[in-house]
Amino acid sequence: MGTIIMFSSYNNFHHNIYRDAMIVTTLDTFTSLLGGMTIFSILGNLAHNLGVDDISKVVKSGTGLAFISYPDAIAKFDVVPQLFSVLFFFMLFVLGVGSAVALHSAIITAVWDAFPKLKYWQVALGLSIIGYFCGLVYVTPGGQWILDIVDHYGGTTLIFVMAIIESMAIPWIYGLENLCQDVEYMVQRRVGLYWRLCWGLITPVFMIAVFIYSMVKYQWPTYTGNEYPDEALIGGLVVLVFGISQLFIWALWTISRDPTEVSLWAKVKKATKYSSEWGPNSIATKKAWLKYKEEAKTRREEIVIAKGHSYLRSKLYILLGLYDDFIPLDDGNSKL
Repeated sequence: MGTIIMFSSYNNFHHNIYRDAMIVTTLDTFTSLLGGMTIFSILGNLAHNLGVDDISKVVKSGTGLAFISYPDAIAKFDVVPQLFSVLFFFMLFVLGVGSAVALHSAIITAVWDAFPKLKYWQVALGLSIIGYFCGLVYVTPGGQWILDIVDHYGGTTLIFVMAIIESMAIPWIYGLENLCQDVEYMVQRRVGLYWRLCWGLITPVFMIAVFIYSMVKYQWPTYTGNEYPDEALIGGLVVLVFGISQLFIWALWTISRDPTEVSLWAKVKKATKYSSEWGPNSIATKKAWLKYKEEAKTRREEIVIAKGHSYLRSKLYILLGLYDDFIPLDDGNSKL
């Protein structure tokens, strides 16, 4: 999530993110299908050559698939296996560098935003040194065990929990209406029913349902069929709790540092409202954006009053996009 948000922060305010989202998701889908067909056809051929009916007996999971099973299958190619081996490991190298740059840049951007007085190279160098020493643990004899459990709790469960919170916070706290107005102003297209339902209902509800199901069916992680010691499981849970607690720690910090409100509830309400600092960097663009949102809000309120809709009914209409409150800036608009 962080890498996508980081990369998108460098876009022009009116950049066509709808086009990018459609292109990236389409290419990602076809790439996944192509990769799946390629891998399983090669591994299936390996199992056939070895005379094994159960492919799971020749295929290892996790990193074993990339560094043991797949290279073993490539080595049995009849035509230039050396070339395919070089291409395969070069691909892994490029993917590793690309992933490292993206993930590292996301952390650098977050730290640099918090401490803008620091120079970029200072932040990058400091985090690189910290990351280097943290990564040394993964090249120890038990590094693969540590990598697997850290990935389970810190790279899967933690990310999934944070994704659920984010999918609820944006449409339910910031507001689906605000989100749709922001997107409509940036790309100058009316947000259609599909996107409204996905953002406001389907995505958060389905993710919560999947999380509950995974917790009901939860099993303690293992590596190559061997159970982790209790100390390792406790360490993994500490990583998970530490990551999730950051949300509540910084939320409490934001609420407690507001001296203008007396009651706790008033501080919470103020902390969950969008800040006046949010918006485009350009002052002129920000003024135009605020004006657009005010006009759209006024137009929507006039429609609600004219139709005599209740609060719940108005929220349902917003979810379904039934209010004609979109204000085009030009004539060449279409639906998302």
